[in-house]
Amino acid sequence: MKPIRILAGSLIAVVMCAGLARAQNQSTQSNDGSEAVVQLKLQLVLTEMDGNKKIGSLPYVLRLSASAHRTDTMLRTGVRVPIATSGKDKDIQFQYIDIGTSITSSAKALGDGRYQIHLSVDRSLVYPTSSANQSVPWAPGDPPPSIYPMIGTLREECDLVVRDGQTLQATSASDPVSGHTMLMDVAINLEK
Repeated sequence: MKPIRILAGSLIAVVMCAGLARAQNQSTQSNDGSEAVVQLKLQLVLTEMDGNKKIGSLPYVLRLSASAHRTDTMLRTGVRVPIATSGKDKDIQFQYIDIGTSITSSAKALGDGRYQIHLSVDRSLVYPTSSANQSVPWAPGDPPPSIYPMIGTLREECDLVVRDGQTLQATSASDPVSGHTMLMDVAINLEK
C-alpha cells in the first residue's frame, strides 16, 4: 500500500507542477481566456563619451504594452533645421530637415518575467559649418570639410530580451566626425 500512496502523491505533484509551469508560460492570457496586456516603462539613455569623460546624456521614457501582438509606441523629438539650397536666378531657397531623435518600440511577453523589446532608434545632429575651405583630406576629429553643414546620424534597430528591472547596453558606436562614443542603455520596469 505504501508504494501506491507514494506513487499517487508523486503523480499529483507532477500534475500540479506541470499546471503551474503551463500557467507561467501563458502569462499573456487572463482568467477569462482573453489576452492580458502587461504595461512596461522603457527607459532609454543616449550618452556621448569622449574617452572616459561624459559629454552629454539624453534620457527618454516610453510606455509599452507587452502582448502577443506587436503594437508600436513612437516618440519623435527635435527641430526642423533650414538648409540653404540654390534656386532659380541665384535666389536662395531653404529645405528643412528633421534633426533630433526618433524612437519606435514594441514589447512581447516571453514568459518567466522576460520581454522581447523591438527597438528602432534614429538620432541625427548638425555639425557646425567651417568658415575656411580646406584642401587637406578630412579625418575623424577634424573640422567638417565644407562650409555647408553636415548631418550626422546614429541608427539602430534591434531585438533585445530583457527582464523586469534589468538594464543593458544595447549599442556602443563611434562618431566618425568627433571621435566620441555614443552609448545606448535600455531598461524596463513593470508598471504597477
